[in-house]
Amino acid sequence: KDRSRRTGGVVVLWKPSVFRWVRWLDVGCLADCPHMGTVADLVLDRVGRDEQFHFVCTYGPPATEQSLACLRACQTYLSGLEDPWVWLGDFNLVVRPDEARPRRVLRADDVYFAFMLGEGPLATDAPDGVLQVGARLDLRLGAGEFTFKRGDTGSTLDHIVLPHSELDAWATVRAAHPPSTTRQDGKLIPLSDHALLHARRTIPRSVLLGTVRPVRFNTKSAWGHREETELRRLSEARWGTRAPHDGPGLELERLCTALV
Repeated sequence: KDRSRRTGGVVVLWKPSVFRWVRWLDVGCLADCPHMGTVADLVLDRVGRDEQFHFVCTYGPPATEQSLACLRACQTYLSGLEDPWVWLGDFNLVVRPDEARPRRVLRADDVYFAFMLGEGPLATDAPDGVLQVGARLDLRLGAGEFTFKRGDTGSTLDHIVLPHSELDAWATVRAAHPPSTTRQDGKLIPLSDHALLHARRTIPRSVLLGTVRPVRFNTKSAWGHREETELRRLSEARWGTRAPHDGPGLELERLCTALV
């Protein structure tokens, strides 16, 4: 959805066999002033699991004041989410000066975004009202590599942000720039000047220890052994607490009460 009718919108694709659409919410409309960016929360339900994900998709506005309004709206919205979420897209923001070529002097919106991720510049005070909402997923970019390239310039404007509770559950697979295509005039141009970011949510797997071998399992005898063992343990514990002056009747009553 293109809020301004002047900038690129957001397109999200997902596998129907893995996710089921729940709702789509325009988060950008919650900003305290108009802006050119696009921020929307795509809520998907994991098929076969009682698990919802919030994919907060962002196309950040380039203007500083509009960008700050957009960031504050996202900050308020993300802070209120209880289900797992991922905040991702083209933010048009860098976090560190060396994330751009040539090096970029951080703007006010860059600094605000950095503090939202817990990466604020050490020599800079935190902006008023800023909250740390999460942290960036490591995109595994090499030295001098950026998510956005145009000619000899580049910058890392694309980010994947996660809450701290989900950070260890995600991993970057790769960040690759799309191939080029030939225009009608014969000039090669890339299909996009932004890299394709591939991340995956890891699923914990059980680990088998020792040698695996087939074993016959008799459910009836196994449960019988468990009940017999539990009965013996309980009986011995109760009989072991009898006092010397207790008669057989009191001992039997105590045992029956414990078993019932």
